[in-house]
Parts: sequence; structure tokens; C-alpha cells
Amino acid sequence: MAMSLIEDAFKEFVSNITIILPVIIITIIGYLIEIFLLHFVPSFSLISNFIIGLTIMYSASASLGDYLFRKLDAFLDYLGYSTVSGLILGLFLLVFSILRIGILELLLDALALTFAVLLLPSIYKGKMDVGNTIDWISRSIGQDFISFLVLYILCLFSFYPVIDILTIPVSAILAYLMRFRI
Repeated sequence: MAMSLIEDAFKEFVSNITIILPVIIITIIGYLIEIFLLHFVPSFSLISNFIIGLTIMYSASASLGDYLFRKLDAFLDYLGYSTVSGLILGLFLLVFSILRIGILELLLDALALTFAVLLLPSIYKGKMDVGNTIDWISRSIGQDFISFLVLYILCLFSFYPVIDILTIPVSAILAYLMRFRI
């Protein structure tokens, strides 16, 4: 089942390659905001984690919205939830960066992103019960660890410029397929 989900996610991504457009746009806007704030805000490093969290979650949400509804602006209906998810992700990124634990920081960042991406399908389907979603995540890891591991690796690479344009949409699609097939 694991390879089927992973293969299906990549097939869906390739057949819907236009879903990278919102990711490109949102990523460019995120980078421009970071460059602007880097020059004008003295405590930029604190804010940077939240910008990264918002940029990634907006990109994932826009990808999933475009994939599900075939509309580039579909994620605007879920902007509030995406913002909250992005701010929570940014908080985790901030905490992990303050801990200064080397490579473990990146691994924890990717884990936080993995869980945030796994929450997106529930948001889009109107099932925003975080408790049930977390319970489902723990069960799905036991049932299909390979898909979870691939999702984690995709999320890990989502923190690297350029490759994030591909990994974020595939992550969103894989999370959606996992949520409704496991």
C-alpha cells in the first residue's frame, strides 16, 4: 500500500504540474519579505521563523487547494486556518532554533512541518478536530510507515530553496492521499 500511495502522489503531481505556480509566487513573496525585513528590522531572526512557517504553510495550502478544486485561489477560503498553522509551525521553528541543537534542529523542523502538512487535508475537508487528526496520524504511522517516512523526507527538503517548489506540493498531495486512504 505504501508504494501505491507514494506513486499515486507523484503521478498526481506530474499530471497537475501547474500546482507549483502558487508555490513559486508565495515563495518569491516570502523571500522578498525576508530581504526587506532583514534590512529594516533589528530583531529579524525572531520574525524569520514565522515568515518561513507562513510561507511553507501557504504554499502547501495553495498546492492542496489547487489540486482539489483546480483553482489557484481556492486556498483563500482556508487562509485563516493556513495562517494559524503557519504561525504554530513558525513557533516550533523558533523554539528549535533557540535550542541550538545542530542538525537535530533541522530534523525537528521537518517533523513539525510533517505534522502540519498532515493537518491540511482535515482542514480542507472540514474535519478540524485536532485530537482525532493526531490520533489518526499515530495510527497511520503504524499502518504505513513508509509513506510517513517519504512525507518526512519531502518535508525535510522543503526547507531548501528551489527544491521546495517541488517538495511542498508533493507533500501536500501525499498527505491528502494518506489521510483519505489509510
